[in-house]
Amino acid sequence: MLHSRITRSSHWIALSIGNTHWKWGYFLGSTLLKTYRSKAVNLSPHEQGDWESYCRAFQICRDHHAEGRAPFPKIALASVVPEQTQLWRNYPKLRQIHLPDIPIKGLYATCGIDRALALLGAGKYYGWPCLVIDAGTALTFSGADAGQTFQGGAIAPGITTQLKSLNQQTGALPLISRAKQKPSRWAKNTNDAILSGVLNGIIATTSDFCHDWSQSFANSQIIFTGGDGEQLLHCLQEELSKKSPINLLQNHQFDADLIFRGISTLVIPEEKRSEN
Repeated sequence: MLHSRITRSSHWIALSIGNTHWKWGYFLGSTLLKTYRSKAVNLSPHEQGDWESYCRAFQICRDHHAEGRAPFPKIALASVVPEQTQLWRNYPKLRQIHLPDIPIKGLYATCGIDRALALLGAGKYYGWPCLVIDAGTALTFSGADAGQTFQGGAIAPGITTQLKSLNQQTGALPLISRAKQKPSRWAKNTNDAILSGVLNGIIATTSDFCHDWSQSFANSQIIFTGGDGEQLLHCLQEELSKKSPINLLQNHQFDADLIFRGISTLVIPEEKRSEN
C-alpha cells in the first residue's frame, strides 16, 4: 500500500506492466499530465534496493525528480507479468492493484487486471453499458452492462502476434511489419496477402462482436484501446461505412488511456475527483 494518501494535489505515477511494454501515466490528482512507454529494466535482486538508480532508468521518474519533487514518486501498479511485478515488491511508495479491487461484479478469477481496469475506466468515463476492444499483443473484448456487471468477453491473437506466428510457424512466409494502410483484399504479392488475411480476419471478427454486443446493448459505448486500437477502429469504420449508415458508428471511439482512467478511479477518492 502507499505510505501516504494520494490527493487531488499529489503528483503520482500509474504503471501498467503489459506483455510487450511498460506504460506509465503521470498524474496530478485525477488529471493525467503525460504518458510514457518503456521496456522493462531487469535488475538483479541485490540491485533492487537501490531505488534511486532504478527509478532514474525511466524517463518519467527523471522528469518527476527534475521538477524538484521527491526522488521516489508514489506509484500505483497493475501488472500481468508476475516476474516483472516482483521487481517492484520492495518499492517504498507502492500500491499494487489486484483484481478484487475492481468494483465490477462478476469478473472471473483469472481475468486479466489490464482488461478489468480498461473496462472500469471506460465505464466510469464514458458510461455504462460499454464494450472495450483492446488491440495489443492480444485482441480482447470485455463488456459490462448498465449495472456494472461483467457480461463476458473473448481473447484472440493480436495483429503483430498473428504476423509473427505466420513467420515462425512456416518455412517461407516473411516477417512483415504492420502497414499504415490496409492493402487490397485480393492481394497480388505475399506481403500484402499476409496483411490482407490478418487485417481482414481481425476486422471481420471485431465487426461481428460489435454487432452482437449492440443487439443486446443498443446504446452502449464501444471503446477501442491498445497499440493497434486506433488503426483497427479506422479500418472498421471504413468497412462499415460501405454497408451501413455512418450514424451506426457514433458510439465507436478510441482512447489510449483507459487503463490509466481505471487506475485513477481506484486511487483518487470519488469526492476528490469531483472537485477537479
